[in-house]
Order: sequence, then structure tokens, then C-alpha cells
Amino acid sequence: MSYATRIAPALAEVVQLLTAAGVPATTQRDKIQTPGAFVGPASVSMVPTLGGGSVAVLRAHVLLVARDNDKALEELARLLDAALGVLEPDEDVDASLVFPINNNPLPAWRLVVDLDLEE
Repeated sequence: MSYATRIAPALAEVVQLLTAAGVPATTQRDKIQTPGAFVGPASVSMVPTLGGGSVAVLRAHVLLVARDNDKALEELARLLDAALGVLEPDEDVDASLVFPINNNPLPAWRLVVDLDLEE
């Protein structure tokens, strides 16, 4: 099986982890709940292994999105705390994003996680 066929299931696993941790999550932009999370692919790369082969790694973005109100930072902090309970980011959390939903820019933080696509 090609690694490409593992992308959607890998993202779905992240959605399930987040949802179980209390963060409403989806891979569909039009289904995002606020506060909640959008999980999407960023890139796929082949990473060399010690045995001389390589493994496909999916870099995924987890966008934590809050409502645009005076509680946004509290919502984002709660979402981040829950997400960090089930995910290990592979980069620093980017807290400078704005995520547009229905032409409404909402405050968002991004986590980057690398997912092994090999079985």
C-alpha cells in the first residue's frame, strides 16, 4: 500500500485523539466548531532510517481555533492544554495565527506534528 493512502487515516487518528481529549476536531474546514481544532496535511517527506531505507512522514497542522471575544486566550489555552495531553508537537506552538471562517478572522494557534505513515 502506498503511503498516500495512509494520509487520511493518519489525520483521522489525530482527530480522534483530540476529540477524546475534549477538543472538538475535524479535517473538514466547513465543519470546524469554535472553540475547536482543524487538522490538515502540511507536507509529506521521505526520511532516511538507520537501516538504509526510508519512511514516509506526514507533517500535519493542528489549528486550535477560538471564538473572537474577550475569552479567546482562555479558550486557546484550554484547547492547547488538552491537545498537549495527547500530542507531542514537533515545533514550537505558533500563537500568531488568524483563521478565517465565513470571512470572520478568528484567533488560532498552530501545532505541528509529524506522523509516521508506514504500517
